Amino acid sequence: RLFPPGWPPNLSLYKGERYSFVTDYGLVHRRAEKIFTRFILPAPSLHRAYRAWLNVVQRFLAINASVQHQKLKLLTDAELYQLVQNWFTLYSREFWGIGLLPELANLGGEALLRRHLEQKLPLAVSSSELMEKLAAPERLSFYQQEECDLLKLRLNSDQAALAQKLAEHQPRYYWILNSYHDTRVLPMLYFKKRLAGFSREEARRKLREISRQIRTTQRQKSKLVRKYRLGSEVLKIAHRLSYCIWWQDHRKSYIFQANQVIDVFLRELSRRFKVSFDDLHWYRFADVLRLVQGGESLMRAELVARKKYFVVIWRPNQRTRYLFGEEAKKIYDRFIVQPQVKQVKELRGQAVSSGTATGRVRVILSPKQAGKMKGGEVLVTTMTSPDFIVAMRKAVAVVTDVGGITSHAAIVSRELKIPCLVGTNIATKILKDGDRVEVDADKGIIRKL
Repeated sequence: RLFPPGWPPNLSLYKGERYSFVTDYGLVHRRAEKIFTRFILPAPSLHRAYRAWLNVVQRFLAINASVQHQKLKLLTDAELYQLVQNWFTLYSREFWGIGLLPELANLGGEALLRRHLEQKLPLAVSSSELMEKLAAPERLSFYQQEECDLLKLRLNSDQAALAQKLAEHQPRYYWILNSYHDTRVLPMLYFKKRLAGFSREEARRKLREISRQIRTTQRQKSKLVRKYRLGSEVLKIAHRLSYCIWWQDHRKSYIFQANQVIDVFLRELSRRFKVSFDDLHWYRFADVLRLVQGGESLMRAELVARKKYFVVIWRPNQRTRYLFGEEAKKIYDRFIVQPQVKQVKELRGQAVSSGTATGRVRVILSPKQAGKMKGGEVLVTTMTSPDFIVAMRKAVAVVTDVGGITSHAAIVSRELKIPCLVGTNIATKILKDGDRVEVDADKGIIRKL
């Protein structure tokens, strides 16, 4: 409703912890380009949307502050019901209502920028290489911002002032290692140990390096536009696209805080209504409200079925349908096709972070497996999300089945300065743990050695 034409009909398919999104990608990209052109390219509409989102964020943070274990225990069931309903309405309708704009617009901005480049560039020049540089974010990611804020504390020579600043840092970033998979409150000791790992000179060097990276990105874009005579319109599209990529990443910092709040709610519900904390993660919002309002919990058989297969069918202006069990399995099996692939020695993908690297493959299909990743290995996965950050920091290169220049894998790989190829389609089907490969992100090729 806010940003027409919006999303086309889609399916969300769950098999255990594996999630797949099914839609008409051609239609998505056509709609996304209209949204990018209408709501992102004109500065007034972009600023209006972002200001509206910031307003929602402030209200969101204010209500989050009231969701604490000890406070929830004191509420009556009726008061808890009202708080849960108010929080979820604000988060799901307003926060996400505006917050989905950069995500959908990114797809349109990427397509628009690529088309302009292909029209203007000489045949001998690769548009993919320029896409990587032109779409690079020009602001710090929330991970980089936290690191910079922490490193600045090391420059303080007054130990009492340092302790005070550290005490202020922890409540601002206690959620930094949260993910879509689980949450935890990081104690002061976590940040203290990280800070102790840097000398004052190392902190200064790292801060200069991050600052230089952002300035270099900004200068590089203007230089490329002048070199290839791409024109001001291409530069404008590039700036807007990189802004949306940053906005989408920045949004994750609030999602992780929201996940923390959800778990606080669920722990109180578990205590109050004697329902397993793990089981509550498989409740829909409507199920949660019924539990709080009347103590009505889900039947064990339905929970077991949901954990195996669960499907959400969404169509504009229609009631969302939820299926589980055999009915959901039939839909899942219809859309999730295992491709029959021959033995291959070479794969191609879209280069989103340049460079080359050689290493052993580590295939990770779930955040739960991230601990298997060892330093110097090549991370191969369907797609990355913030749950994969720890694994990505150990990797010498990243390869994914799906994704584009605006994907999480692209953003983080550029920050880490490691080669990354996305959109291979079948990397997780072809490559196996222990395979020795060369990732050539300059040419968009992965070779088995």
